Amino acid sequence: MAKLSSQFASISPGMTVNEAQEGLVSIIKAWGINVDDVEREVMDNINQLGNRFAESNIDLVNGMKRAAAALAATGTTYQEAFALFTGAQEVLQNAEVGGRALRSVSMRIRGYSESSEDGLEEADEELKNITGDLIDLTKTAEHSQGVSIFKEGSSTEFKSLVDYFGEIKSIWSEMSQKQQNDFLNKAFGKNQAQAGAALIQNYEAIANAMKAMENAAGSSDREMGIITESLDYKLNRLKETWGTGIAQNLFEREDMKSLLDFLTKLGEGFDSLTSKLGLFGTIGVGAGVFSIRQIVKNFA
Repeated sequence: MAKLSSQFASISPGMTVNEAQEGLVSIIKAWGINVDDVEREVMDNINQLGNRFAESNIDLVNGMKRAAAALAATGTTYQEAFALFTGAQEVLQNAEVGGRALRSVSMRIRGYSESSEDGLEEADEELKNITGDLIDLTKTAEHSQGVSIFKEGSSTEFKSLVDYFGEIKSIWSEMSQKQQNDFLNKAFGKNQAQAGAALIQNYEAIANAMKAMENAAGSSDREMGIITESLDYKLNRLKETWGTGIAQNLFEREDMKSLLDFLTKLGEGFDSLTSKLGLFGTIGVGAGVFSIRQIVKNFA
């Protein structure tokens, strides 16, 4: 996990290694994902969505930290969860609000209480008939039967939230404003109604996110390849290799402190001197002039 977390943080601007690890662990635990599958199923998918939609990798991680357990416990797959969050986040631009909204709707639609300690144990008296209430609120002149949260022919097996909100979106314009408001309050709760509206209105992004993840394989490695070729990455790697690794191998702790102080002052002197010389791409040696890149290449 340490290597995966480090790579995930490297390809996710603004994300620390600790945040990467916490986010990956919360997703792994929620859906029981094998560590060997984390890069393909989690990192590749999140990075693909972060590159393609108006959200970042850290947005998705923060949203899932709030919603993953509730979504997984109520049957939503991690791909569906990522897509649902993407649809809401593109509009809201607030990962905390989007994550809370997904947690709320996944629990309320299935009648769980948000007031219990983990939100998944006690049935809320107010929500015991929510499935019937939601059907009634989605009845229109063109769709007199309304939209059920259950799969066709079943009264116990739930549709995926992606499929359900796809059906809601298809009849949304047929519903009166009061129906829409009442539906949002019932499905998401009054505090999350605005986030629910964003999710439904931006449903096209949810469908597109599901398609985008079909081609996500290798996204993390490709991104990492770009980063490892960057100047900042190479400078940091050089600093870690020479400044930490080799120094620790050769010197005692107190000696290393003295050496580092000396090298710092020496470096400051060179910095002051070279700042007055400007950039150069060649070094004159006798009668010949050699490219710095060529010298490095020959040395390597």
